[in-house]
Amino acid sequence: MLAKYSKVESITSRWQTAVERSPRIRRSIMGTGTLCADLDCQPPVALINGLDGGVIYACPGELIGLEGGESFSGAALGISNYEWIGDLGQADINNDVAVVSLEAGVYEIGLVVEAVDLDSLGMECTVSDTAHLTIAISSSPDWDISLDGGACEGDEVYLSGDVSWPALFDGVDFQQYAGMDAPEVIPDDQTQCYSNSFVIEGFEDGSTITNAEQDLDHLYINMEHSFMGDLTISYICPNGQSVQVFQQGGGGGYLGEPVDIDGEWNIPGVGYDYFWAPEATNGSWEENNGGTLPSGTYEISGDWSSLDGCPVNGTWAIEICDAWGSDNGFLFNWGIQFNESFAADEENPEPVVGCGSYWWGPQILETSEDCSSITALPLQDQSEYVFSGTNTYGCTWDTTVTDGCLVGSRVHGPRGVQLRRSSSVSGRVRVL
Repeated sequence: MLAKYSKVESITSRWQTAVERSPRIRRSIMGTGTLCADLDCQPPVALINGLDGGVIYACPGELIGLEGGESFSGAALGISNYEWIGDLGQADINNDVAVVSLEAGVYEIGLVVEAVDLDSLGMECTVSDTAHLTIAISSSPDWDISLDGGACEGDEVYLSGDVSWPALFDGVDFQQYAGMDAPEVIPDDQTQCYSNSFVIEGFEDGSTITNAEQDLDHLYINMEHSFMGDLTISYICPNGQSVQVFQQGGGGGYLGEPVDIDGEWNIPGVGYDYFWAPEATNGSWEENNGGTLPSGTYEISGDWSSLDGCPVNGTWAIEICDAWGSDNGFLFNWGIQFNESFAADEENPEPVVGCGSYWWGPQILETSEDCSSITALPLQDQSEYVFSGTNTYGCTWDTTVTDGCLVGSRVHGPRGVQLRRSSSVSGRVRVL
């Protein structure tokens, strides 16, 4: 599965920073940490709440229980020590149990579990393993309150509310492009193929394409060439697997608008955007050739399953082979777009769909279908109306609109109304 970037940098890179700062974490995170040279020593398996990895979603100030008791070891003398590491704040720690209460933000937590084993010579050796966990604490909401209608007591007033929460995680860009600074010539060279590469990073460690027809939205290229039939084009993933998107065919058809003049091989023409998509049903380049191939989306000549099992992070390459002499072309850019359903583990706080936000107060005459707007008849000289919002982390806030005489001009946010955040916040914990 794919993961998303955090607000600043990927979880992996933040752990790498921690690794550089702590020898203990280095031993654990880079593999089995041993204090002896014998590889026969058996490391423990560290777990937090029964898992290694995942995200806990919670609310500011909420008590979150973390347990390492399900960690296990086959070491001869068993587990000898638990150590909690990372952004724990003011945690209450008792050996393999920690209770934390945190403010808004993203926190990386680790549990180092040490065990003592006997090597092949009967000598004791200490081995360790580290479990990782991310805790996401909801940010405070942004309110947008609108007030309209009414004059004074006895007139109807119309209140509308909207609530949103600032993002905690910045998503990985599912569109990954080589970002070429200048066009590169595709040489008329039959002795070797042209290639270009770039690095994709930021997805969760170990992410792989399990089903390319589902996990890939499309492959992309912007290029021109004066003889389509010369070319074979392949995309190569980090472990060397490749898919052939086009294999010759199409004769002398143009790709884009090449400068087809002998002796002018170093002048780039105009590149066209071409895409290959699993859902395409309109045939290959060859089947659509009719002079100049229009920009558009086409079927590949190979099999998408050739990319099944490819790692996502790493160096991707495009290879273009020219099998015949006298024509050349230029590559302007190329890339890959992963399908957004190739899901991420991390979620930003979002309003609950439906009546997750709603009003209450005196004399509410009518409520909109999504509960975000009301028509009310204020009582006496002063009335309070409360707007409450709940997000997908299970956290609830409310704000109060107060005015002695509701004026008719339309206002937004705090101007003309008093906004007061509730002192109480409730939520839930969900582990993925």
